[in-house]
Amino acid sequence: MDGGLVYFIANGHMLTSKRFRQEPVGHAKEYEEQPMDVILSETSERIRVFDSIGPWKAPKVAREFWVEQRTAPFMHDGHYYTAERIRSLLVASAETGNAIYWC
Repeated sequence: MDGGLVYFIANGHMLTSKRFRQEPVGHAKEYEEQPMDVILSETSERIRVFDSIGPWKAPKVAREFWVEQRTAPFMHDGHYYTAERIRSLLVASAETGNAIYWC
């Protein structure tokens, strides 16, 4: 995903979509791969994929997806301060050769 679009590559062509749906092909088998047709809402093009899109071990059913670009709730002014503090700790450890011991 990039720029609010999902990218699909089918038959050597790149297709993009902000909204698409998946439909099962054939009968679903529990916890096994289930071929799906992905239908792009913008163009109605169909792409065959080897398994469903969605949570692991979720039912292999028809679903609709859409993309909404949002800022993560933990980002403030474009910074993730917790990650930045951990990064500076890792950099200091690497520069000084002192190990980090997590409790």
